[in-house]
Amino acid sequence: MDNKIRIQKFISEAGICSRRAAEKLLVAGEVTVNGQVVTELGTKIDPSSDSVVVSGSKIRGSEKVLYAFHKPRGLITTLDDPQGRACVGDYIESLPQRVYPVGRLDTDVSGLLLLTNDGEFTNNLLHPSFHVPRVYWAICRGRVEKSTFEKLCSGIDLVDGVGKFKEAGYLEETKHSKRLLGVIPPEHTLVRVVADEGRKHFVKKMLKTIEHRVFRLSRVEFGPYKLGNLKEGGIRRIERLDITPND
Repeated sequence: MDNKIRIQKFISEAGICSRRAAEKLLVAGEVTVNGQVVTELGTKIDPSSDSVVVSGSKIRGSEKVLYAFHKPRGLITTLDDPQGRACVGDYIESLPQRVYPVGRLDTDVSGLLLLTNDGEFTNNLLHPSFHVPRVYWAICRGRVEKSTFEKLCSGIDLVDGVGKFKEAGYLEETKHSKRLLGVIPPEHTLVRVVADEGRKHFVKKMLKTIEHRVFRLSRVEFGPYKLGNLKEGGIRRIERLDITPND
């Protein structure tokens, strides 16, 4: 079996820098493989046997890992913030590997955020052809009728194209829903929706279009992974499962 991968991918997955930044290092002559300077972007190496040095420092391939993170509401989905605002990076500094968020959650949205150092796995989770479902719980403004859920699943015209939920319906209020979303205010509705795409603000846009703006929103599942009873701000390592296209 061919274990070779492009060197810029190896550098990126080792947590040194982004793949694009790794390409710049290659072109600048900052990378050596087995003692020889390499500048070709197509160069492949075997992580199990080749010695790679970047800017004078030998690097090692990083073990592929996946973590579930319960993102608190009000937290920015970035690894750092120039304005000093609270961000995901503040919570993962102590992890043994350098990991990155899989996609994003809006600042005012809480819930399950996956963290990994596996670029290919991230792509599989986010690529439209894989149709990976995301489950959200939301408190919506106003009383939502049953017929409205049918519209949400049959298709709604959005500015950037037709959108539809795989599933949509009422959600029973429980201790768990109260922990995530709080108590339902009068003239509001607790709903559960399932989306299999990740357009920006997709859930909010869908509900706004039917005149039921989101009051509060949390993601509780992403593909085969569930938030469960993970405490807000908590992180746990989870098993990586195969993600295959659903086309």
